[in-house]
Amino acid sequence: MAITLVAIAALAATGAFAQSSVTAYGVVDAAVKNYSVTAGTGTKLINARGVSDGMNAGPRIGFKGTEDLGNGMSANFVIEAGISVTDRAGITGARAAAEGAQMYGVSNSGNMPLGSYSTSGSQNRQTYVGLKDNTVGEIRAGYQYTNMYDLSTNSGYMVGQEQAGGFLHKMFQDKYGDSRANSLTYISPAFSGVTVQAQAGGGSSTSRNYDFTTSNAVGYDGYTKASGQRHSLMATWANGPAKVSLGTTSFKEVLVAGTTTTSYNQYNAASTTAAASANTKNTLTQLGASYDFGVAKLTGTYLSGKREDVTTAANTRDDKATQIGALVPVSGTRATAFVMVGNGTAKKPDGTKDNDYTQSQYGVRYAFSPRTTAYFTHGSAKDKAVLSTAATGIAKNSVTGLGLVHSF
Repeated sequence: MAITLVAIAALAATGAFAQSSVTAYGVVDAAVKNYSVTAGTGTKLINARGVSDGMNAGPRIGFKGTEDLGNGMSANFVIEAGISVTDRAGITGARAAAEGAQMYGVSNSGNMPLGSYSTSGSQNRQTYVGLKDNTVGEIRAGYQYTNMYDLSTNSGYMVGQEQAGGFLHKMFQDKYGDSRANSLTYISPAFSGVTVQAQAGGGSSTSRNYDFTTSNAVGYDGYTKASGQRHSLMATWANGPAKVSLGTTSFKEVLVAGTTTTSYNQYNAASTTAAASANTKNTLTQLGASYDFGVAKLTGTYLSGKREDVTTAANTRDDKATQIGALVPVSGTRATAFVMVGNGTAKKPDGTKDNDYTQSQYGVRYAFSPRTTAYFTHGSAKDKAVLSTAATGIAKNSVTGLGLVHSF
């Protein structure tokens, strides 16, 4: 049960007072999983069985609060940290992402987004402060979900799980600013069922802008210049059983590597590693829609993106992905079945494909209560471009899992 704290502070000297509510909440999710990853050569890269976490919803713990400022205004905040159910470091170590192996000691990398644990020190899922006016709208500042991730994942158009067979709704999201980043966000009130969300900020890896003018300085994390500029706009229309969202994101990144091997970050910590320079201009358009017929809810997402390499045109890529799904309540029970399929491609300027994905996923969730749900899922994905060339990159992955998730 959520713990709600109501505090009234009175300052006798000034006569000032404030009333606020703070809620502690969280998610604990664990599953028994069978997970496999295969290279284009047919080599089995991962074949793991065991207890996993975050399969249906990333485990987390958080605090959120509001304060009534009067005259239709309120202040609010969210502090949310990712945790791991199976990582031995628990709350203080790496957090579980919502996709991938997520079995302690299992790592994965390659062209197919597999997830796994975030690195130690990256537990922050969201931290922001906001001010809301019932007539004008709300503004938030801090580390928060991007519009791109809100549309692809948090909107309800994604009915499955961010596992094998369920990643195409956010294909190559890191190239368009990622799922979370430092941002300034404006959310409008609903007008005739339409809500607009505008956002400006950086990407998760370049959330701040640094420009060091000293010619031989390395500056922040090995760069003399580290600039990530992201602007996005999303509009959502909801009317009864129908819902449609349209979003666009522009992300420009300029990274200039330093001329020496030793650098110091903003905490004066030395580093001898600097990533390669980059100059990219990426744009993404997304469409999501759903309609609830009662006996089934149909959903879908479509994305079209261009990753433009300003320095080397041959590195430019065109991304396209489609994912459709359905939620089907099982009559007379607390169970809901889900199924979804999708495909996506990443094309070079000459028309050849770096990636040619197909995916499918199905499963069932059983709600013991509004807070406790058991689930079974199976999903798989293939990259036909890797299979056709017998490359060492990841060509196939699959997952079967049985889990339990509880929210509080």
